[in-house]
Amino acid sequence: MSRTGLFAFAFAGALGLAGGGLWVGTAGPPANAQEQLFFGGDADVAFAEQLWRELAAARLVGAGAVTSRPYEGVEPHGAILVTLQGDLTVDGHTGAVIVKNNYMGESVSVSS
Repeated sequence: MSRTGLFAFAFAGALGLAGGGLWVGTAGPPANAQEQLFFGGDADVAFAEQLWRELAAARLVGAGAVTSRPYEGVEPHGAILVTLQGDLTVDGHTGAVIVKNNYMGESVSVSS
């Protein structure tokens, strides 16, 4: 069984991170995209690193992560999924977090 993805979703509203802008499209960013994007800077990278450390400390990610009962998923999310949830405090903000492990491969099944 191979894990194809691991996603941690911190709910921005719960963590008090409301605001900011996001450009979405397929034709490429507008000429002034740098002025429109409010994410990806040094503070965001530092927050992401701190979030990952807190996820690991809560045993939601990493080698020591707890697991739960796997269940069948549908594309594009993976054939077998394991979902964990909890509350974390990051940078003084407490909120809900969901971690989803995706597994795919020829031999993947709920029992394996």
